[in-house]
Amino acid sequence: MTPKLSIIVPVYNTEIYLKECLDSLVNQTFKDIEIIIVNDCSPDNSEAVILEYQAKDPRIKYIKHDKNLGLGGARNTGITNASGEWIAFVDSDDYIDLNTYKTILSLMGKHQANLGVFSVINFDDTTKKETYDPYFDCNIDTLTTLDHQNFHNISSATAWNKIFKHSDLIGHNLTFPEHLKHEDEEFWFKYVAIVEPSVISCNEKFYHYRQRSNSIMGQRDLSYKDMPQICLNIYLFLQQHNKDKLYRQHLLSFRVQYLYYHYEEVKPIYKTIFQEQVLQFLQNMKVTKEELEQYLLLNLFYIDNPISQKIIQDYIYPSFIQNNDKWYLFGQLSRKQKIKKIVVVLSKKLRLYPILKTIYKIVRK
Repeated sequence: MTPKLSIIVPVYNTEIYLKECLDSLVNQTFKDIEIIIVNDCSPDNSEAVILEYQAKDPRIKYIKHDKNLGLGGARNTGITNASGEWIAFVDSDDYIDLNTYKTILSLMGKHQANLGVFSVINFDDTTKKETYDPYFDCNIDTLTTLDHQNFHNISSATAWNKIFKHSDLIGHNLTFPEHLKHEDEEFWFKYVAIVEPSVISCNEKFYHYRQRSNSIMGQRDLSYKDMPQICLNIYLFLQQHNKDKLYRQHLLSFRVQYLYYHYEEVKPIYKTIFQEQVLQFLQNMKVTKEELEQYLLLNLFYIDNPISQKIIQDYIYPSFIQNNDKWYLFGQLSRKQKIKKIVVVLSKKLRLYPILKTIYKIVRK
């Protein structure tokens, strides 16, 4: 009998967490499921745990890779072997509330949605302290279409706090990249652009996301090196499906803002590399000065970020300044002077200068 829901669990070196994860799945109040466990050549004793659970629950389907394909590759194997109408993902070091899938599938059925989303609670692996992260908030209580106009209605790109329609993934050949970090971001961007799903969400914190220092995403300095390839993959996908113009600004925003937010988290030796990656990305996408002017005007609170300054110096500032201009070199200005200079120039370019000048005079009085 075909199950209603396929739950895909990639496993790699998570033996000590695996039982907690599998207990939360086999004991779901929604019973019409299959649990597809993909062992991605795990070097620990995870297989013994998997076989123990499989012996007790016939709903568990066990697949063992001959070679390591990474988290993305393991999820792809799960998708290929899934038989359920719906697909969910759970990382093997996390766990979910027992009523998760019953609640979300009921909500999706009621609203005829082809994407269901629920919220997340983070917890520290050592202290067990739970923390709130607004990134995972879900407040879509009426059926909403995600597209280029509503792209950010769901902020989290993670695969594991969602339920997808199996036919949407298979029909559009949607897969995760292999051996790349941030595989969720690539998959999510492609999924929204090509499927433009009807989504319903629940803000219940059903998914328990373990924060551990030795996890894949805990190695931030190493994970960022894959971002240029992730963005290029997205860009080529959008071009292939004639979606590049519709989603161009979202991709530009995604790439630049990602490094803005995380720039201070990485070691100093990587910071120059990240600046170069941003500039290379802008070149690859053939981003115009006009696009960047508009983008930076809307994000002036980022001006003191070194990446912003590098972009301004290399892409925008030279286009503003003529050889006979008497301005100081941009790099010699103070932070306050830089902001003032950019606001003035951009406002002139966008024909907002007379309005801003009038407002400034009024405020000074």
